[in-house]
Amino acid sequence: MWGSSSEEGRALARQAERVVNEVAQGLRTPEDGTAWFTGLSAAGRHAVLRQVIGYAMQAHITAEDGREGVARSGVKRTANPAVMICMDPPRYGFTGLPADEHVTAFRVLVSVFSVADTRRRETHCKGTCGHSWHNLPTTAESPQSDGPRASGTHPTGTSPMEPSRVVEALWDRIQARDWDGVAELVAEDAVVEWPVSGERIVGGGNYVAVNREYPEGWSIRVLRIVADGDEVASEVEVPHEGVAVFRAASFWTVRDGLIVRGREYWTSLGTDPRPEWRTPFVEPM
Repeated sequence: MWGSSSEEGRALARQAERVVNEVAQGLRTPEDGTAWFTGLSAAGRHAVLRQVIGYAMQAHITAEDGREGVARSGVKRTANPAVMICMDPPRYGFTGLPADEHVTAFRVLVSVFSVADTRRRETHCKGTCGHSWHNLPTTAESPQSDGPRASGTHPTGTSPMEPSRVVEALWDRIQARDWDGVAELVAEDAVVEWPVSGERIVGGGNYVAVNREYPEGWSIRVLRIVADGDEVASEVEVPHEGVAVFRAASFWTVRDGLIVRGREYWTSLGTDPRPEWRTPFVEPM
């Protein structure tokens, strides 16, 4: 975990969220964003880079986005971060690069995220966007002036992080195997239930550990996320190579930017037999 306390880590995450989104929306210059990142400690740069990787994954960037973003960033196309982001699918192992390449990686990631997030604002969010990070003030303030805020407070200081954003970040960080990042989203006393297998996970640490220790070979595709206040529902598909394709319907309670309770119904596709009596009324999927 970055910093000497979880509050310091959350404060840095809030600053990073604001800076990155202001750059993406043209409220802050890329040079100013890069200067802010460069001024962080090595541990801080590593934590922010991990966070921006999550944003890029949430924006569902494409190889074309990568090429356009790299061109805008001014980074050479042959630089490691530029090559990685232009792959199809993109490679996100930027935190594994040498520390002296992290500033370049940040420039590339923020530039590419700007391309993809602009498309998202102009399509999925056009006219009806309620995302607080898509409705930032038009005047950017220096992130260095931020003081401590309550957990989950949005970087503008106006409202907590939206519950749907928390759940979206949860799945993206699990996919990225960013276990420290997952821990930042789950309350220490969280309880998550798996009724299908009759199990209850008590404590955020145990929730992280269960996911971390699961045998490798899997990936996550988020199918949908819907929210009503603090209650969030998500549906994900999890192909596991050589095992099965799993689906999970999850119901989360999010308070102050942290998941405090969850109930997940996991199943694998094609394992539930179709009784003959239903045949006249249904068709195969």
